[in-house]
Amino acid sequence: MILLYILITLITFSLMEIVTWLTHKYVMHGLMWYFHEDHHQPGYKGIFERNDVFFIVFAVPSILLFYFGVDGGLNYLFFIGFLCVLGGYAWDLTFPFNKNLWSSSFVLFTSGWAFMSFAACILIVDVHGYQKIAKFGVIYGSNAITVYVLAGMLPILLNSVLGVQDLFYNGLVDIGLAPKLASALWAFSYMFICFVPAYIMYRKKIFIKV
Repeated sequence: MILLYILITLITFSLMEIVTWLTHKYVMHGLMWYFHEDHHQPGYKGIFERNDVFFIVFAVPSILLFYFGVDGGLNYLFFIGFLCVLGGYAWDLTFPFNKNLWSSSFVLFTSGWAFMSFAACILIVDVHGYQKIAKFGVIYGSNAITVYVLAGMLPILLNSVLGVQDLFYNGLVDIGLAPKLASALWAFSYMFICFVPAYIMYRKKIFIKV
């Protein structure tokens, strides 16, 4: 079985750029050009594009792979994710990571980590039964959309109004902490700030669904 997983990993790594190129050329610039066209319009001022439909086009197969890939042990999702991470690093050499633009190298790299993390969670929580360590994620996941919205709104209050982020970051840098480490510590701190309303809602059994 391990050999099969390794084979799937190698096939994934070998084909992913070919599939990406073919999809972009013959689907996005072919069959579904109507949706992709506005992505190539300079000075486009709209908030949303028809091109955004590809979020669904690409997300659905990923969700299905997650759903049907769940089985006992460290399943093939881990190996696919591992190769996606390697592929993202390789792609970064010619098309650098850019979170704001969601460059394909960044998407490939982060998706690979998502695959591996999900496979690891299946192994640890579902197979080996260590469910208590997943409580943190359960609380977050119970109101995931709400937390996501708050995570986008809180920076306006914490930074633009109160200046907390700058105070936190600059304070750590001023005492000699490396800027990247200071940024990472703020990211973790912000994650726990967002956890507080999620925890309160979970305790009060408030679950907002869309």
